[in-house]
Amino acid sequence: FGIDPRLKISSRAGETDFGFRWHTETQNRIQQNNNTLGPNGRGGTSVEDNQRKNQAVSGYVQHRFLLGRFTITPGLRLEHVNLERTNRLVTPFVTGKTDLTQAIPGIGVSFSPKDNVTFFAGVHRGFAPPRPADIISGTGGVVELDPELSWNYEVGVRSLPVKGLRLDAAFFRLDYENQ
Repeated sequence: FGIDPRLKISSRAGETDFGFRWHTETQNRIQQNNNTLGPNGRGGTSVEDNQRKNQAVSGYVQHRFLLGRFTITPGLRLEHVNLERTNRLVTPFVTGKTDLTQAIPGIGVSFSPKDNVTFFAGVHRGFAPPRPADIISGTGGVVELDPELSWNYEVGVRSLPVKGLRLDAAFFRLDYENQ
C-alpha cells in the first residue's frame, strides 16, 4: 500500500509538477520441498521461511517550459529505498537491513509545427532496486549489489491526420547497467 499525492502549478511560463510517493510492502515467503508425498503432497521440509520488507519514499519535480510551439520538460526524481529480510528458519531469527538512494534525471522536448502533429524526444534514467533476497543474505549480511540502472532514449511523432484517426510512432532504445 502507499500514497502518491501530486501538485500542479500553472502559469504563463509553463507548468510545474511536484509529487511525493510512499510505498511499503511485506512478503512472507515459505518454500517447502516435498520428496516423499508425491505431486499432491501438502507438506515437506521447509527450506525457506523469510519475511521480506520494502519501503520506498520518493519525491519529484518537473517543469514544462512552454516556448511557442516548443516544450522543454526537465525533471528530477529522488528515490530512497529501505530493504529488510528476516530468516525465520533459524532461532533466534536473523534480520538484515540496508538502504539505497538514487537520483533519477530526465528531459523531454516536443515541437508542434501544426495543431495536429507533434514531434517528441526524451532521455530519462531508469532505476530498479535489488530484491531483498538478492541484497541481504540468509545470515543477515548485506551483499554489495548496486541497483539496476538504464538510460532510456525515445524519439517519435503523434498525429491526427484526419478526424477520428490518431497515428503515433516512436523509436526507443534502453541501455541497461547492472541488469
